[in-house]
Amino acid sequence: MWETILAISILLSLGFLTWYMGWKWERGFSRPKSKGKPLVSIIIPAYKSEATIRDTLESVRGLNYKNTEIIVANDSQDGTPAICAEYGAKVIQHTHRAGKPKSLNEAVSMAKGEILFFLDADTTVDRDCLDCVIPWFSRKGIGAVSPRYTVKNGNKALTRLISFETMVVSSLFKTHMFFGSLITFRGCGVAVRRSVLEKLGGWPETLIEDNYFAAQLHKAGYTIQYDHEAVVRTMEPASLGGLKSQRIRWGKGFVYTFCDSWKAYFRAPQFSIYALPYLFLIFGVAGLVLWQTATFLLPLIPIYILYTFSLRQFFEVLAIGLAPLLAGMFTNINAASVSHVFLIAAPEHKMRLKEMALVIPYTFIYVPLVTAFYFRGIVAGINAKRKHRPELDFENWA
Repeated sequence: MWETILAISILLSLGFLTWYMGWKWERGFSRPKSKGKPLVSIIIPAYKSEATIRDTLESVRGLNYKNTEIIVANDSQDGTPAICAEYGAKVIQHTHRAGKPKSLNEAVSMAKGEILFFLDADTTVDRDCLDCVIPWFSRKGIGAVSPRYTVKNGNKALTRLISFETMVVSSLFKTHMFFGSLITFRGCGVAVRRSVLEKLGGWPETLIEDNYFAAQLHKAGYTIQYDHEAVVRTMEPASLGGLKSQRIRWGKGFVYTFCDSWKAYFRAPQFSIYALPYLFLIFGVAGLVLWQTATFLLPLIPIYILYTFSLRQFFEVLAIGLAPLLAGMFTNINAASVSHVFLIAAPEHKMRLKEMALVIPYTFIYVPLVTAFYFRGIVAGINAKRKHRPELDFENWA
């Protein structure tokens, strides 16, 4: 009984601590005053983006911040260049697929801005996004600024769960900032200081170039600032197959990033904020099950020897005895898991009752499913790295 109480207490304490650190940072949030209006190069990598890039360009044109140039690197043969011409965007048209990192670096070589804002071709920006982001670069130690990511197509059951996930991630980003910097960001929308990007060798040619570059920034001592009032809205996978492909790719790419940056990750308390709850649930709950089994099993062994039960009968008695113990333990821990997630996500928005209800399918269906996809990607990454296969292959970048 005391073991279950301890497990519940740890989960709830982690949830409360995560919320408190994010709340503490947000209370002290103060954006620096803007020093001029530097030219911002908005760089959009495109691949089969004919159906989405118009919305992206429309949102860019609607920005309050006007000192911008737009460069689109198109990696497919479609109608994207014609759409870009309507919005006055410069277009780099590839005859053969180059991949996202190369496309980004090629666009950077053409860009004139001292601040580079990278935006995916299925992502839109709120009008005041750059007004929030650009003032941070008046502080010399800041290498990149990440806005808050929200889901653009959150009208299906799956994308509503992904939208709930973004609330959790947004709250965790605030917790990161309690320690002074993010350690990761998503490349669907991020601002980077040009001189820092060039100093670090440009975007790395990896499966998840945004995650890898964020790790490089962190190792080099630069701050990755989070601004929760700057918002980008991105398209998320609307099918289970799309989600599976995305998260397997992320898991595989993380292996390469982690192998090159594990020392920096282990030194960063921000990394523990992500990892601790998952590690606790995997190893802590497994340990509890083994402990409960062992304590119930030990008295049964002499009874089994004395009364010569068959092995089948022995396991039947064990199962009957353990069932109520484990059922009670899992019920309590599941309730604590829901509370843990709710403590993290709820403060991010003034959640309506319908959104609050998502915490249950998110905790019991979405998280285990996505964790399985990540795990499959991690295993694939380990095998690929062990066999010295190249990391970047176009089958894993859509």
